[in-house]
Amino acid sequence: MELILADLASVEKRIERLSRDAKRGDKQAVEETEVLQKFLTALQEEKMANTVELSKEEKEYAKHFNLLTRKKFIYGLNRRSGVSNMDESHPEDFKKVLEYIASLGAGYVVIDAKTEEDLKDLEKAEKEENPFMIKPISFVEAKTKKEAVVQAINQFLISYNNENKKPICNGH
Repeated sequence: MELILADLASVEKRIERLSRDAKRGDKQAVEETEVLQKFLTALQEEKMANTVELSKEEKEYAKHFNLLTRKKFIYGLNRRSGVSNMDESHPEDFKKVLEYIASLGAGYVVIDAKTEEDLKDLEKAEKEENPFMIKPISFVEAKTKKEAVVQAINQFLISYNNENKKPICNGH
């Protein structure tokens, strides 16, 4: 909800700045305002900006708005080992959660937060011996922060998938 509110404030501010130019008939300001109005409607309905259907031309304008809820999301689904989880105890509800995530155009990764917390307390020697630990990657070859984050996520997904031999995301 906080991301939606931040985007809402951003869109309202931008519409306000463009209003004078749009009233004068500036074609670009008019078109940009029309796109912003679509986002404004969705955000006021507490929907994320990435749910708004846009034409190819409108997508070009939207690139410059930098809306947080227009970006791709990866959801972390906590799955504790050794207990009955939602996917087992309520499979229909779990399926609805996955369908909802897919409807947002997002992906997901399954994690065990308790195990992650336990691992952070391991001594350095224990971490090096543990085959499930993800080795830190070198960001030297990354040209941008975005590239470094993508490398880290890819390493995590590949490492997790190789160790558990299970699918970990819905293909997005």
